Amino acid sequence: MTTVYLINRSPSVPLKGDVPQKVWTGKDISYQHLRVFGCLSYMHIAKDQRSKLDNKVKPCIFMGYSEDEFGYRRWDLVEKKVVRSRDIVFMEDKTIEDWKQQESKPVFQPTPTTIPADHKGSICCKDGFDCVRYT
Repeated sequence: MTTVYLINRSPSVPLKGDVPQKVWTGKDISYQHLRVFGCLSYMHIAKDQRSKLDNKVKPCIFMGYSEDEFGYRRWDLVEKKVVRSRDIVFMEDKTIEDWKQQESKPVFQPTPTTIPADHKGSICCKDGFDCVRYT
């Protein structure tokens, strides 16, 4: 479906370089909505579909364009299904491999700070975190 969508918006030799979609509709063609196929993207989750502490976005892979309505077809990496959506932020320089590497990294864990016995009344900050006043 995406292939046909793109062919209909590309110059055609039988039409002497004209674009089929422009010939059929009589309107100029916009290319601003075209995106890199297979790029990483994030879909916005509506307020009524999430709770206060849930994520506001879902990671997905761009798969193509919707023919029925304006929107993008994408592969939802969390639910493992194809979904159509308009509220997407594209990361055109990232792929699914980048997402997998990011997911495999451990979540930040602050290093425990030990309290020195001879540092009474001083402030110790380690890596800009965990500022503690020893008394």
